[in-house]
Amino acid sequence: TASVVEVLGSEQMSRAGDGDAASALKRVTGLTLVGGEFIFIRGLGERYSATLLNGHTVPSPDPTRKVVPLSLFPTGVIESIRIQKGYSPEFPGDFGGGAVEIRTSGIPEKNFLKLGVSTSIREGTTFQDGLTYPGGDRDFSGFDDGTRSLPGIVRQTLDERGSLARFNPIFNPDGLTPEELEALGESFTNIYDPVETSIAPDRGVSIEGGMLFDRSDWRFGFRSSLRWGDNYSSRSEIRRSFALGSGELQVTRDFILDRTQREVELSGATSFGVAYRDLHRIDANSMILRLTEDDTKIQQGFDENAPGNQQARSVELEFEERQMIAHQVRGEHLFPELLDIGLNWKFSWAEAQREAPDNRIVRFENDDNSPTGFRFSQRADSNFRNFSDLTDETLEYGFDGFLPFQWRRIEGRLSGGWQKFERDRDSSILRFSFDGVGNLPLEIRRRENIEDIINPDTIGPNGFFLVDRTRPTDNSTALLDIDAWFVNLDFTLFDSVRLSGGVRFEDWVQQANTFQLSDPERNPVMAELANEDWFPSLSATWFINDRHQLRGSYAETLVRPDLRELSPAPFTDPVLDREVVGNPDLVQSELQHFDLRYDWLFSSTELLSLGLFYKIIDNPIERGQQPGTEQRISFNNVVEAELYGAELEMRKELGFLGRRFSWLGWGDRFTFSGNVAYIESEITIDPRDAGVLTSTSRRLQGQSPFVVNAQLSYDHPDEVIKASLLYNVAGERISEFGVLGQPDLIEQPEHLLDFNLSWRWSDLLTLKFKAGNLLDAEFEIVQGDKITQQFTRGRTWGLGLDLSF
Repeated sequence: TASVVEVLGSEQMSRAGDGDAASALKRVTGLTLVGGEFIFIRGLGERYSATLLNGHTVPSPDPTRKVVPLSLFPTGVIESIRIQKGYSPEFPGDFGGGAVEIRTSGIPEKNFLKLGVSTSIREGTTFQDGLTYPGGDRDFSGFDDGTRSLPGIVRQTLDERGSLARFNPIFNPDGLTPEELEALGESFTNIYDPVETSIAPDRGVSIEGGMLFDRSDWRFGFRSSLRWGDNYSSRSEIRRSFALGSGELQVTRDFILDRTQREVELSGATSFGVAYRDLHRIDANSMILRLTEDDTKIQQGFDENAPGNQQARSVELEFEERQMIAHQVRGEHLFPELLDIGLNWKFSWAEAQREAPDNRIVRFENDDNSPTGFRFSQRADSNFRNFSDLTDETLEYGFDGFLPFQWRRIEGRLSGGWQKFERDRDSSILRFSFDGVGNLPLEIRRRENIEDIINPDTIGPNGFFLVDRTRPTDNSTALLDIDAWFVNLDFTLFDSVRLSGGVRFEDWVQQANTFQLSDPERNPVMAELANEDWFPSLSATWFINDRHQLRGSYAETLVRPDLRELSPAPFTDPVLDREVVGNPDLVQSELQHFDLRYDWLFSSTELLSLGLFYKIIDNPIERGQQPGTEQRISFNNVVEAELYGAELEMRKELGFLGRRFSWLGWGDRFTFSGNVAYIESEITIDPRDAGVLTSTSRRLQGQSPFVVNAQLSYDHPDEVIKASLLYNVAGERISEFGVLGQPDLIEQPEHLLDFNLSWRWSDLLTLKFKAGNLLDAEFEIVQGDKITQQFTRGRTWGLGLDLSF
């Protein structure tokens, strides 16, 4: 390839024992995993990273960011992952750190059937008491059975009346009567209190099969797979926040958070393909990927805003379903009789969804006269029941072609194409709470169980009544429409120099509309950004000899604001639980990319690679807190950012060990592979745009100054046994920017060590063993010399069994 590209194959992912694309990608040079599911490429985060599936842009289930959680993609459905670090015109112009292209398996090489089962235990979780609550009968599948759905009577009332406003003879004669409000309040399920239960081991099941029909010049095949996994994690976390006082950080909140997370994975994929010789091929694939998280949390500790002795307690039950459905079809055609012209076409429809039904939050405040030391809080945010829903839909189609040519000692290819991309997003949130706590006797508020406080006996005219807390800006639609053309010329001079250059043109528009469900006639708040842009790229490769090559490239791209970031209407981010307001004056960020890379191939399986890169970002978009007491998050274009670094990768077979350990008979079967990345960045912010940010010059959020990966592998001569020891660490990175004179919050390095063993007992049976997170290092975020978050994940021990037919 003419660009800087890394490729991660299915064999590499299997050897590492990584269960999803996010975990696998953290082992690639210059890539870091943040938050367990988001990949940073060369220090640039989700805003600057694109995700593609078989060449098609993937929709996002995140309500406020254009980010695709790569934990959605199990490695079992992936044939390879291509990490495009250098830009080329066939890729979208919205290109920052790079693009991750996930490629799924196509026509199988032979008929096969594979069954797999696995189980694992986690220290501190498995067979220990964890938190849970009565959910639905289908929670094991990751689908809610309706237990958490908004009651039908509430939905009907909102559809008919637009709101749940109370009756008032003067100001609201059409409002709801106390009896109607009581019926609405009592229609909600009375489930609030977590219970303790013994946590079972993690478990998973998979089945995959395929068939190949080979008839002379024709080949037809299909493959299908289905995977299910049920995993648990319990831990106790330190959570603290600080404010600047008397010249030093003073604690404002100091909590212990006990939580149990249940994660259910469910995926299915089917692909079909037909090929005629090596000239024509059509592939179609469909997949559904689901990841459901059920999180039960109890938090207790010091809160300076709490009354009395400033002790507070909260309970939260959160159920989140994320899903992506994709249908794709593509064709590749070669016409030898027409100058070897090639023609390719593609079509894709995909939809990402996020549903978080009935997220329940209840808060308590200190009461020394209560048996539990707490009582139900009278704060306006003492209790919430929230229902959020997001749909992000993409439609993409296009064609491209190429014409090979040869003139004297020059061989090359002229290529070009057209692409159309449409994206539509619809987001809604409904918020409810029970008001009227002041009408209740104090002994009711002091009860230990929430279900004894809020229930049909206490809901009514003289007690709790239901209130609609939905904000006018909690509902929005957005769109992005792109028409793109590209052309590229790639040729080789004198068998030693390869030149590739091209340009891409995009005509695009994006809009964001915020509207009020209860008043559909009211004009929505609208924001729009449109432009026509050119994206040139140029690369050159010098083939010094058969083992050495030097490659350099230059490109210009942009990064657009996310759809919701343009809307001036404030809204509450359901993930961050912070108020966010967009900026209609945002413009796209413009990037210049410089790359230089040297490759030394020792053999077909051994290499040494050294790369240098430099990026200039004009008008980078930064997220920060606005001045004022509301602590709103907003977005601004800042002056400039620079990013530069070096990447070193090595793979070497340790054959010399065979001489030292010849008495063992297997010393020459070891291979060492590793990579190191050094990355630096600096962003400059105009003091007028800094708001309450402490620093106007710092590195990019989430960027680690170094990343190290190392892997020691063993392969039995007959491939009976394969074993790997893997190490990963990323340097400290800014988790959150400091404000009002406070230092930044810094996530500390977390050293990870994993061991994987695969034993092929026979052609039918393969046994697997995995030991994960062997160092069990602490996850820690600090602010200055203060700890703001701290916990350990626990070591994991797993066994698996595969049957192949």
